[in-house]
Amino acid sequence: MLETTHPMSTLAAAAAPGDPVPWVLLWSLFGALALISTGLTVAAYFLGAFRGSVQGSPRVEPGRSAWPVAIGLAAALLGLFMGGSVGYLTLGLDTRRAVVQDAVTPPSDVLQEHERANPEQLVKLMQVSAISYFAATGAALLTIIVAHLAGWRGGIGLGISRLGRGLLVGAAALLLIIPWMMTSAIGLQIVRKALGYPLDAAHELIRAIRESPEPNLIFWGFVSAVVVAPLAEEILFRGFLQTSLVHAWSWLLDRRDPGGAAFQIVAPGQPDAPTPGIPPEAEPRSPLLTATPMLGYAHPAPPRPPPRRYPPSAVARWTAIAITSVVFALLHEAWSIPLIFLLSLGLGYIYERSGSLWACILVHFGFNGLNMLFLLPVILGSAG
Repeated sequence: MLETTHPMSTLAAAAAPGDPVPWVLLWSLFGALALISTGLTVAAYFLGAFRGSVQGSPRVEPGRSAWPVAIGLAAALLGLFMGGSVGYLTLGLDTRRAVVQDAVTPPSDVLQEHERANPEQLVKLMQVSAISYFAATGAALLTIIVAHLAGWRGGIGLGISRLGRGLLVGAAALLLIIPWMMTSAIGLQIVRKALGYPLDAAHELIRAIRESPEPNLIFWGFVSAVVVAPLAEEILFRGFLQTSLVHAWSWLLDRRDPGGAAFQIVAPGQPDAPTPGIPPEAEPRSPLLTATPMLGYAHPAPPRPPPRRYPPSAVARWTAIAITSVVFALLHEAWSIPLIFLLSLGLGYIYERSGSLWACILVHFGFNGLNMLFLLPVILGSAG
């Protein structure tokens, strides 16, 4: 996924191999970006962007099970493996390699495991990864469609009704996420340089294009980073994995004791005290006893139903966001894990707050598209 190609690695890629990046340049970039990011965040706060909880609009209606989403996640894993296998057989790759390893690797990051392969081989590997991602996405979405046909009401925030607001939220979020990600990227490079590690030379895709500027490699690099990654990864990781984890943790963390006294004695002819916000005729009676006009005592009544566990609490949502972010980051190169983790936290928060997957897709698309613009001089220079 090309969000690992940040401005610092692009700067290093444009420089001659072995040329050190001076401390003054690093700190100047870091200070300027940190100032811009802080200013935008303060402005967003006063505009009300952070007011409210992470508990946004529902994706699964109250009282409905989230099992179709979990089943869709399982179907996605099967589709991932089947798509990778079909891709290997169709493209004539060596099937002795681990199909699962390349299937679960993001399309543009599959190059990191095959740095010495020829350009044609790299293109095929990226195609296999793209095929597996689309197969997984299709299998997961098909599960949701079947569930809807069976009468289930819920989703992953991908409905047309959420498109307009989702795009607006995503556009606003980009204004904050891009500066902060660039600031974090420069900060990571400062830490690496201080510890004596070399700066990240460049994403493998940049290096491959610079060494072998093949049109197919450039095209598939664009497709994998700007098309496949934003769409497939957000649907799979945010839509299915995070939603499944939110409801799983809600079931574990948000269970409450139904409460209520075992006995309630009331005066003859007097009903139980009503609960604010519930009409008296709809108010459930005491768990075990109900008033009688003659004795003032009670007779057995149906137990009060336990409180619904929806909406999931903020703790359940943040736990799901954190776990999803760890899984998401671990699929990328080791040096980029902190950056990808931070990006995923932001995407997860946007998803829970807005309830729209379109916002996350737009942020992912915009971020990767911007990085492609940073790569344009490298691509044009290689082509020349």
